[in-house]
Amino acid sequence: MKFTRFTFLLAAASTILYSCSKDETDPGGNNPDTLKGTYDFVSMKVASTSTVTVKGTFAGNVLDEKTITTSNYITKNNGGTITVDATNFTNTDIVYSVDTVVNAKSYSGGVLDSDMDIRFTFDAPKLSSHSPYKLVGADSIYFEQGFVENPDGSGTGVASTPSGSKYSWSGDTLVLHTNIAMVKEEIQDGVTTKTVNLADQLVKLKKRK
Repeated sequence: MKFTRFTFLLAAASTILYSCSKDETDPGGNNPDTLKGTYDFVSMKVASTSTVTVKGTFAGNVLDEKTITTSNYITKNNGGTITVDATNFTNTDIVYSVDTVVNAKSYSGGVLDSDMDIRFTFDAPKLSSHSPYKLVGADSIYFEQGFVENPDGSGTGVASTPSGSKYSWSGDTLVLHTNIAMVKEEIQDGVTTKTVNLADQLVKLKKRK
């Protein structure tokens, strides 16, 4: 069983489309008036790594394979608005596109057997969502249901998980910084597939006057 170009693209898609990380602690807190207002979605910057390992025995063959896919991009053609009140971020018609090159390395038995760059493009459909939040201390936000919904193949939103973000200001632009870590493991027919997604995400929102 060898990893294919299609497998690489799936790994790249997983690192590009998810946008929040699970946080088991609900810290509570209050909302500062400075966050309230209407914002334009400016951009999203993501540096990500997706590692998929496959181990086990299938049809008499011993499998020990791994693929590591990395990407670093800033979204283009951004649009949509975010309205912040005392308890919610309301996202309306959020859109963006990704046009980047991802690097994919595959290993078999710990030996590198493929290293390729793959062009990856994606146009997100318009997505709207309602995100309850709480302030954590002076510089962090806890989103009870996640902040940005993930699009699926039908163009509708898929519920995201709770997440925590650091926030700061650059003039009239609100910057949300999120470190992402997601792990998934599946066992089928004696083969274990483990996926680890790591990403550093920076979302910029410009506040309207």
